[in-house]
Amino acid sequence: MGERHISATAAAGETTEAVLIRALRREDLISGVSLILIALFFLWTARNYPVGSTAVMGPGFFPRALCIIIILAGIAILVNGYRKGFPVGEIHEHVRIVPVILIPASYIIFAFTAQDLGLLLSGALLSLIAAFAYPKRSIVEAFLLTAALLILSFGLWFAIGIQLPLLPRFL
Repeated sequence: MGERHISATAAAGETTEAVLIRALRREDLISGVSLILIALFFLWTARNYPVGSTAVMGPGFFPRALCIIIILAGIAILVNGYRKGFPVGEIHEHVRIVPVILIPASYIIFAFTAQDLGLLLSGALLSLIAAFAYPKRSIVEAFLLTAALLILSFGLWFAIGIQLPLLPRFL
């Protein structure tokens, strides 16, 4: 029926090392630690930027505030992963290689095509390529997600003046 869980402590006869290995396999714990480490790195890189005050914000205010929010999110994810406990029994994990390739590829393609193809066309490429990282996504679903992203992109481009051309250069 439901998946049985145990707390973070070792089950009967289970070593501390086994509990730690199982803990490191939990997506919540890996995600939380990753968020915290990435935020700490960017907090460290922004250490020389003047912060200013809330009335007169310096260039370091937003990066620091964002890093603190990300660290808090990472801690919340860690606590949630610990609170849920770890699945009892054999863990069946496998790395899905397609998403690992398609998601970064979509960002790289966007970065290289945004100036020439414009925000809308390169955004559509990014969205369509990334949408197929999930194997059960239908073509209709991928195009609907892409349409929603393009509407949002246009709205942001219009509202805040994103410094990318909206349409391809050749049009």
